[in-house]
Amino acid sequence: MFDAVTGDTHLLDHSAIEILQSLEKGSASVESLAEQLTERFSTADQQQIPDFITTSLLQLRDIGLVFDTPV
Repeated sequence: MFDAVTGDTHLLDHSAIEILQSLEKGSASVESLAEQLTERFSTADQQQIPDFITTSLLQLRDIGLVFDTPV
């Protein structure tokens, strides 16, 4: 993914792209993202999806592709 604002290029995996595409529709909580993406993520333990999304969001925030919004 190319960030036109910073000029940085980021290599993202499929799940990060799915999260970013969901966020294009508007801000969302981890729980709502997990509900939207449950069927797209293949994992035997559905309970791990919110933790995975949280970790992914933190990584995306660290590289400047997403940001926290006040509640």
